[in-house]
Amino acid sequence: MIKNKIGHINRNKKGFYIAILIILAMIAFPTTSLAADYPNEVRNAGVSYEEYTSIMSIPDLKAEPLASPRTLLKASNTQHDAVVNYALKYIGVPYVWGGSSPSGFDCSGLVQYSYKNAIGVSLPRVSKDQGAQGRSVSLNNLQKGDLLFWTNNGVVSGTYHVGMYIGNGQFIQAPKPGDHVKVTNISSYRPHYAKRILPDMATPTPTPTSHHFANLDKVSMDLNTLYVGGWHITDSLQPADPSHRVSNSRFVFVMDASTGRELGRYSIGQVWRQDVANIYSGIRNGGYGGFNLTIPMNSSWYGKQVYFMTRFASDALGNATIDDYYFNTQVYTVPSPTTINTGALDKLQVTEDNLYVGGWHITSKLQPADPSHQVSNSRFIFVMDAGTGRELARYPVAQVWRQDVANVYSNTIHNGGYGGFSVNIPIKQEWSGKQVYVMSRYASDILGNQVIEDYYYISQKVTLTIMK
Repeated sequence: MIKNKIGHINRNKKGFYIAILIILAMIAFPTTSLAADYPNEVRNAGVSYEEYTSIMSIPDLKAEPLASPRTLLKASNTQHDAVVNYALKYIGVPYVWGGSSPSGFDCSGLVQYSYKNAIGVSLPRVSKDQGAQGRSVSLNNLQKGDLLFWTNNGVVSGTYHVGMYIGNGQFIQAPKPGDHVKVTNISSYRPHYAKRILPDMATPTPTPTSHHFANLDKVSMDLNTLYVGGWHITDSLQPADPSHRVSNSRFVFVMDASTGRELGRYSIGQVWRQDVANIYSGIRNGGYGGFNLTIPMNSSWYGKQVYFMTRFASDALGNATIDDYYFNTQVYTVPSPTTINTGALDKLQVTEDNLYVGGWHITSKLQPADPSHQVSNSRFIFVMDAGTGRELARYPVAQVWRQDVANVYSNTIHNGGYGGFSVNIPIKQEWSGKQVYVMSRYASDILGNQVIEDYYYISQKVTLTIMK
């Protein structure tokens, strides 16, 4: 009995010692699952297991677009913009443990590389040491280039992640394995503290507010004329030009809506607008902002979409800009000539030994090469044999103004009213008995061989006779 009790006690002690040995082994040697969860590359990068688990717990957040790309990416000689713009070049670079080059970054590697290469500032390698640099700043008073930190114990010693503030409530970071360098909103992943490495950004000096107001009252255009009327006033001229009445400092620009380029500029005089003066009494002499511009239509604009811009300038050519106003929300299509070749015979009559031909013929092919349409030796009437379709004779005719034609075609044919003709043609002996019709021709030579446009009055025929 005593022997059995002693054996039982010894067995209890043996179990106790085995349990102690197991616990010591677990402390000295991580379990298989722990070793698998703590890769060698992480150990080699000097990251503790606690830091590793904190990094792996960084939330998976989508990459955000830049809140204000024009502001962030503008050229600047400030260190703040320089370091931010440099870091932004590496958006999309993959996360690599211990990475500190464009082939792969970890969080502190991106920060260290950007500061060093953008502005020559050297920072420690890891986030914990970077968190000990600079001076503390409030998360409510951040500036570009400030470093943002996350800690697992509330102080610098527990720091496991760093990002760089880029402005507009955003920061750039290299988050964790499987992710890449990206932009994140602070509201999505709020840091625990921030440090400022660079000097405080200078507070910009407020500049006087410049006001300008304008309106287009009327725009009209046809093939011949362009009219633009309205007003534009600005306080940019005060007090440099208190009169606002220097006529050669006002311009209307015709702008190509498809390219944004200038098609033409035209000096305009000052026109007093009492209605404008009543509303904008705070702008001195603002009533002098009116304008009325009437110009011949430029044929090279036909069919283009255009808008208008008005300019105050300090030189006579309109190059030294004081203030521009773009009416680019009001786009107009310049009319283009309709392809027209038409005419009518008012009278085709045989009288004794004469053939009288009267009527009109207009064509858009003369635009803009011959805007007058009044070159008499370029107009011909042909007598045509109806049986063979061949020319019997041609006769030059003068231009005759036809107001009735001009009334109908004034907006489609430039000076189309000059298409009239009236001619008496002597009938030759050999034509007697032939049935004929007539054709009208515009030609570019005095003989009528270089054809611009023909028009056949083939439906109207007469038989020629000669009285014996």
